[in-house]
Amino acid sequence: MWEPEVAPDLVDAARRLATAMAGAGATDREAMAVGFAREVLASRGAEARFAAFYEHCPSGVVLVDPEGVVGAANPAFLRLAHAGSVGR
Repeated sequence: MWEPEVAPDLVDAARRLATAMAGAGATDREAMAVGFAREVLASRGAEARFAAFYEHCPSGVVLVDPEGVVGAANPAFLRLAHAGSVGR
């Protein structure tokens, strides 16, 4: 099964929604869909707040994957490391 690379919490929420909707009536399905939409919107707000923190934090921030591979570093870290960019 295809797994998206972003927002695994939303993928889990979508799976929970699909499971719950399978045996629900129309009124319940509508309420569940509205709840899911609220989760998505809340997640987007959290992503925007993290992006702002990451870009403007005066301390260096490095994002690494579970294997320890550096995926990204914020501008403060790049200044500290005297590097132009970090990536794969």
